[in-house]
Amino acid sequence: MKKVVFAAVLALLVSGAAVAQDFPRAEVFAGYSMLKLGVSDSDLDSIVSGLEDMAPEGVSVSTSTSKLMKKGFNGSVALNVTPAFGIVADFRYNQDNIVDFTVSDEFNSVDGNIKLRNLSLMAGPRFTYRGNERVTPFAHALVGLDHIRLSGEADVEGESVDLEMSDTNNGLGFALGGGLDVNLSESVAIRLIQADYYLTRHEGDSMNNVNLAFGVVFRIGE
Repeated sequence: MKKVVFAAVLALLVSGAAVAQDFPRAEVFAGYSMLKLGVSDSDLDSIVSGLEDMAPEGVSVSTSTSKLMKKGFNGSVALNVTPAFGIVADFRYNQDNIVDFTVSDEFNSVDGNIKLRNLSLMAGPRFTYRGNERVTPFAHALVGLDHIRLSGEADVEGESVDLEMSDTNNGLGFALGGGLDVNLSESVAIRLIQADYYLTRHEGDSMNNVNLAFGVVFRIGE
């Protein structure tokens, strides 16, 4: 009887060890990113007011603003300690025009834009559920560096002219969210969605952003 119990316990331990080994040691993600800025309307209005104040008498300025940055990349590398827990390093870059403007007088008009570039490098814990063969949901909490750069340019007779109004700042970034991977094979998955509440803080001012991403995941060392 003792031998039977010992054999059963040994078999359970071996099978448990095998299951514990059945997860990727690293996961590399690369994909498209879109950032919805939490900038206030008053901050955008102040930029527009600055443009209007720069215009000489007799010159009109028409503007349009946007809080959606549609040009972006998101990449990450996750090192898994257990099937459920890992550490992830996350890189994001987004850029787009937050203000488009046209300056015109009686005879000519010039188009231009104010562009915002946002770069972040963060890291933190990630928790993953691997109990389903088809999909793999996860959640993470990230913290790190957030860098922003604001610049302006105008199109004058087909040539881009720097408006010499560049401003840069380094601050902190915090991301809380997760996503869902659709498993194509043991080594490849499609990240159907990754959604994060993304808080940035620069010079004492906070901005509540939302970041969405999707792309391809490569799993290594399973």
